[in-house]
Amino acid sequence: MHKNKLIIAALSLFLLFSCSSDITGVVLVDDIYTIRVKKIMQEYTENKYEAFHKFFNDDVKTYYSSDIYYTKSKLLEAFKSDFYYFSNIDFSSTEVYTIFNSDRTYTTIFKPIWNAKGNFTNNKYKVFSFYKFIWRNNKIISVNTYWDDSSFFEEFAESNKKF
Repeated sequence: MHKNKLIIAALSLFLLFSCSSDITGVVLVDDIYTIRVKKIMQEYTENKYEAFHKFFNDDVKTYYSSDIYYTKSKLLEAFKSDFYYFSNIDFSSTEVYTIFNSDRTYTTIFKPIWNAKGNFTNNKYKVFSFYKFIWRNNKIISVNTYWDDSSFFEEFAESNKKF
C-alpha cells in the first residue's frame, strides 16, 4: 500500500512539473496589479492620469485601437484625445484579473463595456473592449487594446464636418 502511494505521488509530481505553459500561477482578482489597473482606468474616465504616470514605463509599447505607440507620452495623448470626441466616458460590466507568467511578468486583463456620448453626433456608444497590460518590475511595459472602432470613426468624420 505504501509503495502505491509513493508511485502515485511521484507520478503526480512528474505531471505537475512536466507541463509547459506561459501561465505558471493562478488567476488573481484582488492583487496589486488588478487594483492598479482599476485605478488607472477609473482615472482615465475622469481624464486624470496620476496612476498612469506612476505605473506606465516611459517606453511602453502600446497597440491602441488601430495605432501603435512606443512611448508613455504618445499613449497619454491618445487617451486625452478621447475627451475631445466623447464625454461621459465610463466603464460598465467590468471584468479584471491578473495572471503570473513563466517569464516572471504579470498580465492584467481588463474587459469592460466602454460607454460614452459623442461630442459631435450626440450618439450614445456602448462598446465591448479588451485591454491586456503586461507588467515587469512593477511597471506596465506593454498594452494591447481591442474594440470596434466604428464609433470613433463616426465621431471623427462628424468632427471634420464642423470645421
